[in-house]
Amino acid sequence: MATRRSSRIQDKRISSNKLATQDESDDSNIEVVQARPVRKAKRAKTVGTTKQVVTNANPEVFRRTRGKHGLLEKLAKEAPLDIYLEVFKHLEPRDILHLSRTNKDFRNFLMASSSLSIWREARENVSDLPPLPIDLNEPQYASLLFGNNCYACLRSPCDNVIWECRVRCHKSCMSQLFINYNRIENRPARLNDSDLRNVIAHAPFYFGQIGKNRGRFWFIPMFERLFAKYKEIQRDQSAVRKWNEEKGRRFKLITNHVRQCLIWERKRRAGQERLRKERRQEVIERLSASGWGVEELNHNEFFLHSLLKISKPITERMWSSLEPQLVDLLQTLKDRRLKEERRRSLKSRYELLELAYEEKTCGDGLTVYPPISDFILDANIGVIDDMIWNTPHDQKLTRSDFIDALRSAGAEIAEFSRIWVEQQSQGLTKLMRRHGFKGDYDLGSTIFACVHCGDRTWTPRIFMHRCSTLNIWNNQRRWDRPEFNPLSELSCGWWRAAAFAPDVVASTKLKEIMALCGTVEAERIEDLEREDPLFECLGCKGGQSGKRCFARWMEALMHSLEGDKVVLAILDDDTKSRILALEQGHGRYCPNYVVCKHCPPDKTVFELHSSTDKLWSHLRIEHGIDHVKVKRNVDWCYGLREPVFTFRPRAVTLVG
Repeated sequence: MATRRSSRIQDKRISSNKLATQDESDDSNIEVVQARPVRKAKRAKTVGTTKQVVTNANPEVFRRTRGKHGLLEKLAKEAPLDIYLEVFKHLEPRDILHLSRTNKDFRNFLMASSSLSIWREARENVSDLPPLPIDLNEPQYASLLFGNNCYACLRSPCDNVIWECRVRCHKSCMSQLFINYNRIENRPARLNDSDLRNVIAHAPFYFGQIGKNRGRFWFIPMFERLFAKYKEIQRDQSAVRKWNEEKGRRFKLITNHVRQCLIWERKRRAGQERLRKERRQEVIERLSASGWGVEELNHNEFFLHSLLKISKPITERMWSSLEPQLVDLLQTLKDRRLKEERRRSLKSRYELLELAYEEKTCGDGLTVYPPISDFILDANIGVIDDMIWNTPHDQKLTRSDFIDALRSAGAEIAEFSRIWVEQQSQGLTKLMRRHGFKGDYDLGSTIFACVHCGDRTWTPRIFMHRCSTLNIWNNQRRWDRPEFNPLSELSCGWWRAAAFAPDVVASTKLKEIMALCGTVEAERIEDLEREDPLFECLGCKGGQSGKRCFARWMEALMHSLEGDKVVLAILDDDTKSRILALEQGHGRYCPNYVVCKHCPPDKTVFELHSSTDKLWSHLRIEHGIDHVKVKRNVDWCYGLREPVFTFRPRAVTLVG
């Protein structure tokens, strides 16, 4: 017969009480009793948790990417501690140090006192590493050994370690962390020099030079700690004696450990350098097999590249990522080398062109040639341009090649020179107008003064004046070939009309001199140079009776500018011969270059220094002209390059 519901509830209560009594009295039978598993209550989902789950499962950055992502993060957060400990056994202190700086979780874990065994095992993985010193803990020791930041400025890299003071510091930052004995200030009144020497006797020091001072230097925080401790016990002699003994033993241990660190550092650096050399050699062998030449592989930028400074052997997996970077670098070096070789080749060719052009222009002293810069910019001589730019840069050219090219392009150069003179003459005419020249003044009868040297000149000599190409950086002309700009490499600039200023007073006096010529037709300065009339200065006799002063037109112009009265000289043949003889005696002091008027243009120049003996010998031997009958501007003249106004024939004086 079935029992009633109230009876069944009462029986359950009785059985529960019996089980509880049995559990308290006898623990040996606890495995017999099997309690029902308690079912956990479902956690209510919230909006925040739902979003978090979705975000962690499939972040936005990976929303359209195939495969699973975030597994490494999940491993780092959910892996058991035993796995971490097993991994850490195979790491070195450098790795542990870097891990402790990745996030707060690793830092709190690795900096805890329970993790000292991890640091100890990591230190044992480094061969010949000195033991832990008495004044540092494991993280501090690892940071000193394998850190890469300066303790003062926190910048990296920093390889300068002062082992005695347990400091890694740049040499430029040492003045911030170290102090010299002579600079220790603010000493207490009761702390005399002997006490101070007792303090620093137990403080490790650095011996060397910091800034302009040389000697012993102490690490400021270390010194301040010793200083503060000594201040506490300086009145107690027994405590001071005990403190000195303890610090003395400690100082010896630190000194001994420093020696071990120095030995280990030397071995470590030697091993690292050996690994770097092996790595560099293997990289060079691999790249040489790929076809790269010694020009790039021996380049200093490649040799000192950061990828070759790593002291690790190269694996195939590492090489697959290393090779593309090195190949890009080598290609850059190769392109730069070829560009530099091309630039040097072009520079050499333009220098040879400049020498050949100078030889050509100096060999023809009576022809106007534009400066080399104007020639390069505007001449556009096809054969020369082709020689410079289209000849392979490894093919060597000589000055003779350019001399021959200039000779073959003589007609083109002459036509360019004619057009160039016309263009520059227009610039000089505009310059005259700006200075107020009007009326019957023209370019052929105007004297200009150089703004640089002050010498007076005129056309066509003005186009060959040396000062006309100065101040090349003030010009705005541009070169249209970016590969190489010869204008920045050559020694001269282009011709500028602004280098001259019209001389109004001298030009006015020149008009008066021309008017005195009478029957001699002289409308241009070229006519005066050709005819070379003789003038008499009436103001030079002074009080010396019986003396007469005669001068050619340039000297007569100077006398006129000084206020003397000048007239055209009318003389008999005997007087002219006497004047000519005196002029030839004075004429032995000439410019460096004079021109024979009887020779072809390419054989006209004679280089003279302090005498005209070569010219007289040439005229006598080659042309049968005796030196007594030689006439200036008829048998010889000054070249267009020479400052003739400075070397003008001086006045001669006749007595009686």
